[in-house]
Amino acid sequence: MTKIKNEKRSTFFIHYSCESFENLDGYTPRIASISLMNFESLQIISFSIHLEAQIQGFNFKELNNKQLDLCEKGMLKNYFNFLKKNNSSNFVHWLMNTPTYGFEAIKNRYKILKGNPVDLNDNIKINLSEILCLIYGYNYEVDKPDGRLIHLCERNNISPLGLLKGREEAELFKQRDWLKLSNSTNAKVKSLLYIVRKHYKKELKTNSNIVEKYGLTMRGLEELKDNSYILKTIWWLIILFIGFYLRDLYNAVKSIG
Repeated sequence: MTKIKNEKRSTFFIHYSCESFENLDGYTPRIASISLMNFESLQIISFSIHLEAQIQGFNFKELNNKQLDLCEKGMLKNYFNFLKKNNSSNFVHWLMNTPTYGFEAIKNRYKILKGNPVDLNDNIKINLSEILCLIYGYNYEVDKPDGRLIHLCERNNISPLGLLKGREEAELFKQRDWLKLSNSTNAKVKSLLYIVRKHYKKELKTNSNIVEKYGLTMRGLEELKDNSYILKTIWWLIILFIGFYLRDLYNAVKSIG
């Protein structure tokens, strides 16, 4: 978390939407949209089928499979060109770390469309979900039924316009409603930003209990104290009381001597 806070200008939040994994018989799901948001400027860069269709002169509401391939390939080409120009930036993502969903899945999809993808070093890919596990404990949020990201957003009243659940996005893909899919992807990168901001402000609400969040260690107790204004006040009152007690004890010993 410190790394991205100190490198806002070169940090992007990233998320994407794709075809449902169900009933694909092993085929790699088609990519519908990819969104990135710069941490400092808050500028959103969006790559989507509906935008590429308009650029290529197609009616995005009535795309046939050949046109879909052309639009998807054009969209991914622009996305990988962006990565090539920003290959030293940080990319904060949500569970985009598997061959079925994530950076590798996007690369594989582009290869299938006969494109030449760009590789990113793993050390600039920052899995926000995993970081929250390390900070707040594994049970920082429930997973079922809609996934940790959606539930964490609901717990913290994070609701950017257009934000949809996974099953809603899958239905939109069936309906080929590319615009709403793109809007939801944009909303999810905003959600990642809001989650990080709340963490920095120590305002992020989680499902973790105190033991899970801080641990039963001196370091954990110290962090608990630092994150609670009440406990911090109590802590300094205790220090003050001990100081007065030691002073009186010292004066008493000194008078005896």
